Order: sequence, then C-alpha cells, then structure tokens
Amino acid sequence: METQRKDSKGANLPEMEGFLVKKGAVVKSWKKRWCILRDNALAYYTKKGGELKGIIPMGSAGGVQQLTANDTKKKNNKKKHCFTLETPHRNWHFVAESEELMALTRCRDAAKASPIATAQVLPVILLDSNQLKVNDFEPMAVIGRGNFGKVLQVRLKSTGKIYAMKVLHKTSMLEGKGLAHTMAEKAIMIRLSSPFIVKLHFTFQSSDKVYFVMDYVNGGEVFYLLQRDKTFSEERACFYAAEILLSLEYLHQEGVIYRDLKPENVLISGEGHVRLTDFGISKEGFVSKNDRTNTLCGTPDYLAPEMLARLSYGVEVDWWSFGILIHEMLTGFVMCERIVQEAYQPNPKLSENANDLIGRLLQRDPTVRLCDPALLKAHPFFASIDWAKLADLAVTPPYIPPVKDEASVEMIDPLFTTEAAAANTPTGLSKSLHSQAHIQDFTYISTPAIISQSTTDQ
Repeated sequence: METQRKDSKGANLPEMEGFLVKKGAVVKSWKKRWCILRDNALAYYTKKGGELKGIIPMGSAGGVQQLTANDTKKKNNKKKHCFTLETPHRNWHFVAESEELMALTRCRDAAKASPIATAQVLPVILLDSNQLKVNDFEPMAVIGRGNFGKVLQVRLKSTGKIYAMKVLHKTSMLEGKGLAHTMAEKAIMIRLSSPFIVKLHFTFQSSDKVYFVMDYVNGGEVFYLLQRDKTFSEERACFYAAEILLSLEYLHQEGVIYRDLKPENVLISGEGHVRLTDFGISKEGFVSKNDRTNTLCGTPDYLAPEMLARLSYGVEVDWWSFGILIHEMLTGFVMCERIVQEAYQPNPKLSENANDLIGRLLQRDPTVRLCDPALLKAHPFFASIDWAKLADLAVTPPYIPPVKDEASVEMIDPLFTTEAAAANTPTGLSKSLHSQAHIQDFTYISTPAIISQSTTDQ
C-alpha cells in the first residue's frame, strides 16, 4: 500500500490506499478490495475507482490481532500477514503484506489517540449493501400505498433506527415503464440532498420485490391534514408553499422535473417542516431552460395544460401544480377541470395576494406563467418569509404536529396504519422468473455506509 501523509489542509496524517483481501461476513469467501484509509475510517471498494462496499470506523477499532492459518482459505495460507481488525460490532479479517499491516496498526493507534472523548464517539454499525436484506428490518406499520406496492414504517434491527420502506412488487413493476421509473427514481434520489426532500438511505431487492429505505417522516401528509382540518390558514399555507418553493427550486437546479406535486407527496416532519417524497415519475437531465420532454404522467387534477395537450414541456409544469396545491391548501378543494381551458377567477374568500399568486401560476401559456423562483420569492404573498432563515430551518413552523417520538404514527392516515405490516409476503413467483427478475445495479447504500446509533437507541 502507498502511504500518504497529508490531509486536505496539508497536515501530516497516517493515510494509505491499496489492495487488501477481505473475508466476507456471511459467505466467508475472500475477496480482493481496494481500501482507502482516510479521516479515521477504512473504506473498501470493489476495485480502484469502483463501487463503495463499506466503511470501517477506525476510531472504534479495539485492536489488530494476527490470524492463524486455520482462519484463512487455502489459497491464502501462504500469506504470512493475515489479521483481524476488531470493532464493537464485528471482527474484520484481512490479508496484507507485513509493512502494510504495521502501517495499519499505527493508523489505528493514531485514531485511538484522537482528542475526541470516548463518551462522545457514537457506536456504529457497518452495513454491506450485498448483505442487506428485508429480514434486517422489523416491519412496524403500513404508512402508505402506491401503484406497485406499499410503504412501511420499519426499524433497522441492528441500530433501532426508524425508516420508511417502500416495497415494490417486481411482477407489477416489470410491466410497461415500471422498471425504468424505478431505476430513474433511485438515480435521482441518490444525488438529492435537501432538508425539504426525503433522503434515500438504501435500496436492495429480493427474488420478487425491490425495496427503497428512506427517512421516516412522522408528521403526516398534507393530504391527510387537509382532510382533517378542511383548510389551512393563509399563514400556514404560505409557510408550506415557501418550503415547497425552495424544494422545487433545488430540484430544477439539479436538472430534475418533479411531475408529481400533490398533497399526498408533501409530508410534514415532526418539527413541522415540509419533506417532498415519491420521485417515481420524476425526470432528470434538464440542464437548460430549453430542455423538453413529452411524456404524459402524473395525477390528472395537477397536470398542466401543455401536458394534457400532449405538447412538449419543461419545468414549468411543476409551477402549475404548485398553483393548484396552494389553492387547495387555502380552500380545501382541488381546482375544477375547466381551469385548463379558462382563466383563473379570483376566489372572494382568499386575499388579494393569494389570488394574484395563484392566477400567475395558473397561466395556461407556460411562457407567461410565473416560474422564476426569484420572482416568486418577491411576490407579496411571501412578504412575511425570511428566505435565508427558512432555508436553514430557522423559522418556527406555524403548526407543530402532536407526535410523541420518532416512531409515532398518530399523524399517519388510519386507512393505512390499520393494515397488517409485512415486508416479505410471498407472491408466488416461480424460480425461473425469480432469476429472470434480478435487477442489475439496483443495490445502493448511502455514503458513508455507517449508521450512527445514539444513546437513546441503546
């Protein structure tokens, strides 16, 4: 291995990269992995520049122990330098050259000598994406349902952390464009990072299903909250609209058209903030204002006129849906279908600013529709919003959901939570279809592949 002694600031640190042979935790086979020691963690990859398979926290390493020949496969018995790296949750077995072994030991000692107090270091669990399976999660409740499957609240058994797990049946998904949409959703969610968008943590598959494991958001859907409350005050609707505006602005900056903005896909966190979810029909690759697509998809009540007319369209369709949603939050009703043919008529029950904003968003001609985030932020409807503070989640929401803890389901629609929760119900697929249905390049684990476990989870 090549020793490197500088970090990003030029400070001297024990840092290495090169090949080690690692023993698997489940199959017990030995595989050559490209390893990089950096920032007190040993990351290992399929090859140099390849897929990240896992990260071992060196700060939690308890020691390096020599392995005996009986601990290795025959092809490695001639290797003199087989060793175990001990961590609280697993022992990691490697084969290396003598100099590399000694260097790794010194790096582990340097990590242990870090000034961070032991009590401040959270225990960690490493999840290898090849090992992640549905039985690693405990299903707790059904929290949603879609075209291809359902969404569960689950607990990761190794850490106790709560997630939302979207379960999709391959039999349904492999029909039509289901597979393409699923792979696109994964590709989009992997690269999104916004406080107003649900984060994807893992994807994996079984013989008959695929699984998306994401943030669990416990404050309820705007759809359910509107059913309960009938309408939102202008202050509350303005707050939600402002955070949705920031999320759409971010998506468009990332070249993504959402195409599915509706109350069911706007979640409210336990702290009262917006989190967009469900990117199954989103589309990426929109790097300029002139980029267009022409696929008809989405929920009819929220589709822009140009989509319904089968014309080519761009990000402007999201701002039409935005206008429909604002109107629905303020009135409790979806716009009638003639809005795609007739001009918006101001609602006498709404403020002048609200009517003006909705009217500008619901322009049937996308070239005159208000679609510039800067102009939207400057609209009088949002006069009370401090956009810098809002982006930092520093604005107190006007409504805080009454949730007890992160696992709370009180704000989830009982229509879902009264269902039996199960993530691996058999579907009757034949073995031949099982093998045919394997989806290449679907498995994903977020980087870094370390799940922190707080003291409250112990």
